[in-house]
Amino acid sequence: MKILVVAYNIFKNVGGGETVYSRIISSLKDVNFTYLSNDVGAEIGYPPNATPVQVEHKKNIYVENDPGFPMYMMEQLKEADAIARSVAGQSFDIVDIPDYFTCGAYLRSAFAFHKVSVKRIVLAMHGNISTSIGLNWDTKDTDVSDIEANETMQFRYADYVYSISKSYIDEWQKRVPREIEYIDPMNFVNYSVSKEKNIQRGGVTLACIGRSERRKGNDIFLDMNRWISTQSVKKGIQIGGIYKFQNGVGSDYHLQNLAGHRSINVEYLYSMSRTQLNSLFSERIIVVLPVRYDTLNLVALEALFSGCPVAVSTKAGVCRYLDETFPSVPYIKIDFDDYGKAILEIEELAERYDDYRNELVEAISNIDIHI
Repeated sequence: MKILVVAYNIFKNVGGGETVYSRIISSLKDVNFTYLSNDVGAEIGYPPNATPVQVEHKKNIYVENDPGFPMYMMEQLKEADAIARSVAGQSFDIVDIPDYFTCGAYLRSAFAFHKVSVKRIVLAMHGNISTSIGLNWDTKDTDVSDIEANETMQFRYADYVYSISKSYIDEWQKRVPREIEYIDPMNFVNYSVSKEKNIQRGGVTLACIGRSERRKGNDIFLDMNRWISTQSVKKGIQIGGIYKFQNGVGSDYHLQNLAGHRSINVEYLYSMSRTQLNSLFSERIIVVLPVRYDTLNLVALEALFSGCPVAVSTKAGVCRYLDETFPSVPYIKIDFDDYGKAILEIEELAERYDDYRNELVEAISNIDIHI
């Protein structure tokens, strides 16, 4: 079987979508995968059943269409054309495209033009780009209706749709009534945790992990650090890729300035590999994820099932998942309507960190996980 994954740099990037794809590719060793790359020469660490292909974008394409072809469709058709051109003449059983792309509705035409044989196009529901744009600092007033139209078209036109978030499934089925296959997110989480008692000493670090865009709540994390009063918390750190504002300034600069003006002791670290994150979860860390919106949040599950305490916003789909599937696993909910409660719970957790972590490990050890 041959599968084309329409995602870039899967084994280099560390987002939720890349995590899912890397685990799928690594587990299906008898399947041949092709995925996209911006720089094939820099790709390292991918398994033998995966092949990166270079995607080179053309500046212009010509569409014979009467009346004229709309511009909001043209940009997505160019993207689809570039993807299809990178695998011209090949055959695939499945093409899997994540819904943070918006060119899915145009892939069939592009594949046909470049003589790419495809049996089925599958849409993976991870989170729409229109939502991120609508929630970001410099684009929150942007009209995203054209982007939403492309997202809806690709959702309708895909042969098959799947998601790891029941909340996100419900959200989309209210918009377009069609079947969406649910896959348990624990299929993509490393849940082996040491049962040894935690015997570390010292202060606790609060860690906000994720791309530093407004949707992820990095600015809220800074504010939370300002209100944390316990001496048990030594510092806060933010870990993740940067978002570039339209003027070219990075979100790291914006957040560092915000922290400096408020005298908040928070460091900014860039993206870590999965191995580095797993190592981080074994330290005296509380992962704090005050997201404004998230379809799920795999980081929360990866941290928790590594035995690392987590505080996560109720705006993330992972809260519903944990409450329904693993009600015995302790974690802190950040409810923006009762903000102070979460601050107090984080302080209490930090002050009895070792006991709390040991209780978390014990709860995980007693779970019989069936996937």
